[in-house]
Parts: sequence; structure tokens; C-alpha cells
Amino acid sequence: MHTTTRRNVAVLLLAALGCIGCGASKYEERLAATSTYFRYKEKLDSNLQEIFHDEATGIQIRPPRGFDRIPAPKATEGPDGELLIPELDDRQPPFFLEELPGMIAAWRTEVRAVVDSDAQTSTAYFYVLSSLGPAADGSDGSFRNQVLDQLNRELGMDLKAGSLNEVAYPANSQIGFVPQVVYFERSFVPEPLIDDLSMEFAVYFHDAVDETVCVMTIYPKNVAGLNELKDKIELSLQTLAIKAVKSDGGGGSSGDGEKPKRSGGL
Repeated sequence: MHTTTRRNVAVLLLAALGCIGCGASKYEERLAATSTYFRYKEKLDSNLQEIFHDEATGIQIRPPRGFDRIPAPKATEGPDGELLIPELDDRQPPFFLEELPGMIAAWRTEVRAVVDSDAQTSTAYFYVLSSLGPAADGSDGSFRNQVLDQLNRELGMDLKAGSLNEVAYPANSQIGFVPQVVYFERSFVPEPLIDDLSMEFAVYFHDAVDETVCVMTIYPKNVAGLNELKDKIELSLQTLAIKAVKSDGGGGSSGDGEKPKRSGGL
């Protein structure tokens, strides 16, 4: 009787110790996950700016550090109370004849390009476009073609929507606390030189329920610090999100300058 009781007590103690071990293991897993999260957040904070949010389109993204936002043109009130929008938009690429459709916001930074062992000053650009933006074709699939067709005209390319590659950022799906953002992307170096330099273009299209967003980057092919720049861009692409747009019955207006309805920009 006593032997049986002692045996039962021993079994209960072993079970209790086993439960304690399971609890410790789960605690260590949570601690490791928390540590991984904070390392990731620190990496984002050291490479990216604060969140850019456009209320008119719901777009949120953290642009790369070191890039300066280009202000949108300011609307002025005409003699009859109408809004007068300046024809020149400094956010548009200065080397294009036509304006990019769906312009929401633009950033730029000075960079150094290495050509034949000589360093030359140039500019890198970071654009956010939307199918809900100005002069954009918001119908299904048409916005991609609209952007690609303009690049074809400007740069002598033959880009087609079917040539885009599907990719997700971050590429490591094991980072469970970071949702992957899926894009259809294409990078290319057109033959025409810009400021006597070969420039690398990249387009990243992300499809949401009622909106297509295009992130576009342009920088010299031989830019100094290329890997660091690409790392920042890829981190930025991970932060894209589309938040619900508040409906006030009167359409949205831009905070990046007083633009017409659905124009975008913070």
C-alpha cells in the first residue's frame, strides 16, 4: 500500500517537473521571438524614416533614411474661389516629358556614381504612385499597363505586365511577426543616359482590394554604396500597408500640398 502510494507520488512529481520544463521551453521561445522582433525593429528604425501616411488613398510606407520628400505643388484660390493647381509638379521626374500617373509622394537624395574610377554627383529617386491618384486609370490591371506604357515611351523600352516577377518582402517567411507584402516587380537599365549616366529603374506593383500601388526607384547603375541602398529599399517595401480610407462624402485632400480629390500625399 505504502509502496503504491510512494510510486504514485513519484509519478506526480515527474509529471510536475515535466510541466515545469514545458513552461520553461515556451518561455524561452517567447523570449527568443521577442528578441528577434526588437532586433528587426531596430534595423527598420536605423534604415527607414517615420511612417508616411496618405489619408486619401490609405497608403502607409516608411521611406528610406537619407531621402528628402519633394513637396507637392501648392494650390491657390482663384478670383472666383476655384482652386488653381500649378502646372509644374516638382515631384515628377525632371527627365520625363510626361508626368507619371497616380503621383502620391516622391523623395530624392544626392548620391555618388562611380564612372571609370571617377565619382560623379547624381540623384536617386523614390516614388509612390496609386491607381487612386491623379490622372491614373483605376480599372483592374489598367494602372500597371498605364505606368509601363509611359516608361516604354520615355525610355524606349518594351515592358509588358506579363514580364513582371512575383516576389514577397521580407523574403524570409519565417519572420512570423512580419506579414509578407507581395509585389510584381521588374528592374531594368534603359539604353538612354540620364545626366550622362546609366540609370537603373525598378517598379514594384502591389495589388490591394480596391487599389494598386506602385513603388518606383531610380538611381545610377554604378551608385556608390549600392548594397546599402538596395537593403534600405527592400526594408521600405516590407512596410507598405493599405489602411481603410475614411469616407466623408467629400473625397480626400492631400496633406502633401492642397491637391484635388483623391490626389494623395501627406
